Amino acid sequence: MKRTVVLAWGNDFHRDDGAGRAAAQRLRQIRLPGVEVHDFNQLVPEHAELLVGADRVIFLDAYPASSGAEPMLLPLRDQRVFELPRSCFGHALQPTEVAALAEMLFGASAEMWLGAIPGVDFELGEGLSETARRGVETLLEEIEALIRHDHPAAARI
Repeated sequence: MKRTVVLAWGNDFHRDDGAGRAAAQRLRQIRLPGVEVHDFNQLVPEHAELLVGADRVIFLDAYPASSGAEPMLLPLRDQRVFELPRSCFGHALQPTEVAALAEMLFGASAEMWLGAIPGVDFELGEGLSETARRGVETLLEEIEALIRHDHPAAARI
């Protein structure tokens, strides 16, 4: 069984920006075997150490999108990862930077994914928009399929 580390981040007080953390909370409830879930306000260099010994890493965050946009589960090396709009709150580090630090400092080499959740409301407040809520649920189904079937083809997104 692969050891999977999930790193999620966002600001719960800016509505949809908290979608990654909401997904992390739900993943904890599902209790998938071999899955370790962490969530933070933002990614920082120290998080690179969490990737040591992982076979698979899944980063979870919201991205600014239009209503009705779908979540994406992408290999971290996929060009679309670099084309996604950055969070409007300028998080300290991006997943690609944490992954590069983990490799450079600790020799970590895991299968890396980005779970990008569409967000449409980043105003002050709590709770997710319907777009983000649906995105979390759909993405969790895809992550669960990826982990349980232990094969990237299991993910349809």
